[in-house]
Parts: sequence; C-alpha cells; structure tokens
Amino acid sequence: MNQRENRDKETFVYEQPTLTRDTREKRQEGCCSGCRQTFFGLREFGSDSSNPQQLDLHATFAPRGVLIFIWKAIVAIFVIATFVYTLVDSQYRGFYFAYVTNWSLLVSCVYVILSLFNSCCVSHRQHPGERQRIGTITALTWISYVIASHAEPLVTIFFWSAEYTRELEVNFDSLAPHGLVAVLILVDGILINRIPVRWIHYWYLIVPYDLIYLLWTVLHFVFDVGNPNQSDQDPSSNDDAIYQVLQWEDDWEMALVLTVLVFVIGPIFFFLQRRLTMYRFLCGDNRLRLRYIQNNDNVEPDNTGDSDV
Repeated sequence: MNQRENRDKETFVYEQPTLTRDTREKRQEGCCSGCRQTFFGLREFGSDSSNPQQLDLHATFAPRGVLIFIWKAIVAIFVIATFVYTLVDSQYRGFYFAYVTNWSLLVSCVYVILSLFNSCCVSHRQHPGERQRIGTITALTWISYVIASHAEPLVTIFFWSAEYTRELEVNFDSLAPHGLVAVLILVDGILINRIPVRWIHYWYLIVPYDLIYLLWTVLHFVFDVGNPNQSDQDPSSNDDAIYQVLQWEDDWEMALVLTVLVFVIGPIFFFLQRRLTMYRFLCGDNRLRLRYIQNNDNVEPDNTGDSDV
C-alpha cells in the first residue's frame, strides 16, 4: 500500500524547467509581438483576403519620376499653405482645433509630407528573394491617407450642405479646406500612389476618428466651453456651439440625426473609394488598378516588421 502511494506521488511530481536568459527573451518577444499583431491587426492591415497577391509597397507608396515629384511638391505646398493660412488667419488660435475641418487639414499635412518624402528619399534597394514589409514610415503614410481621404470629403459635404449660407463669402478660406484639399488628397492617393483601403481600416481608424470628434462636441456642450468666434455675450441666443447644426442643447434631435448620417454616409463613401482604388471603374470593369509584385503566385504575403518603406 505504501509503495502504491509513493508511485502516485511520483507520478504527479512536476519540476519547473530552468529557462535561460535567451529563452525568456524570445518568449517575451514572441508574446509582445503576438499581442501587438492581435491588437493593432498589422497582418490584416496590409492584406486583402480576397486577393492573395502581394502588394508592391515601393511602387505604391514611393513611386518615382519627375512629373510625380512635381505633382507631389505642388500638392504638399498647397495643403500646408492652406493649413498655415487658416491657422494664422484665425482670430482665436486657441480655438482653432475645435473644428473638424482643421483636424482633417492637420492629418492631410502629415500625409502629403510623408507622400513627398517617400518618393524623394525612400530607398528602393531590395535583396533578391527578400519580402517587402510594412515599416514605420509606410504605416504612418497609410494611416494618415486613410483618415484624410475619409475626413476631407465628409467635411466638404458637411460644410456646403449644412453650414454654408448665402451670407458667407466664397473665398480661399471656404474653398481650399472644404473641397480643393479633398480633391488633391484623393487624386494623389487613388491615381498617383494607388494606396489600397481595407475594411479593417474603417473599423480601426475611421470609426475611432469620427467617434472622438463627436465625443469632443458633446464634452464641449457639457462643460460649456463656448465659441469665441460666434459668441455675442447674449444669453438669449445659442451661439456657443462649434457648429450651428450641432447644437446639443436646443436642437439635440438634429445633432443626433447628423451623427447617425455620418455613420451612414461614411461606409457608403468608403465602399466607393475602395472600388475606385482597386478597380479602374466602379462597376463593369474588374481590371485591377493596384500595383502588385509580379510572378509572386507562390509567395505568402508578409506585411509585418520594418523595412526601408
């Protein structure tokens, strides 16, 4: 009986293995990498389950050529000049970033600077057989483009349909940030760079961007921040809202309707943009517009890590 009990005890004895320093570091690195991939979705960020081909990152984000450089330089100068002009021309610069128009302008500036930098300075050197991988600059370019190409058109639609009145003068202040910049960003991303947009981008980037700004408008109302550009110190008039159509105090129903419309128009526009980015026409022609690596049928796309792109 005692011998059987001893055998049972020996059966359940477990000795903790001794891990070397290298083993512990590899496990930690693998764990951190797995968490990063799961949370940020970097593998899916650059992949498309509907197309197994590997995207040519160099040709997509860093196309070369004299005409391309001239175009990107003009676009960058115009967008940055629009941002600087509207900032300097603002009477209350501390309230400048209360407007979603200026959020979009800032993101657009980041994109055009990175787009120009990629075509000018990014190296195309690649060893034979080496896979292209998404680096930090490429990821930032991609993220800023996805947000800017969504925000600028919506800002344009929102301004001319809801905010514009005949009393407002049509000038550079109204045309450049509410239309011209949007056109330049879309042309640069769809026709020049041909940057793809994925549905995961919509959920991970665009929805948080929209929600953050809508949350800001609610906090602006709750904490009674006011609007120095419109306030006339008359308590009987409600002129403290950032936008007159987003008056959560007196007309919260209309504000709620506009909020819902953002999440209805947004996916529709994103779908159209995705179609235009991937194909030459919205329908009836499935010839791909995107740039893929040729003769890569048997290579699994690897879209993680850092590289020159």
